[in-house]
Amino acid sequence: MFETPDITKAQIVSFITPILAVAVAFGWDISDTQQAAILGLAGVVSTVLTLGDAIIRHGRATGSASK
Repeated sequence: MFETPDITKAQIVSFITPILAVAVAFGWDISDTQQAAILGLAGVVSTVLTLGDAIIRHGRATGSASK
């Protein structure tokens, strides 16, 4: 009935942490403060996207259940 994506935006954002870790391991020179800021931003964005996705899925589930 409803088309939901196989890969969500929150899942894509969650890849920031391992990508950042690999980039630093291979020599990307960023300070600890910059790394903390990037990871903090990724955490907030991921949380917002996950919450939004959960709200949408809940609405779809209860909307089709009441019909």
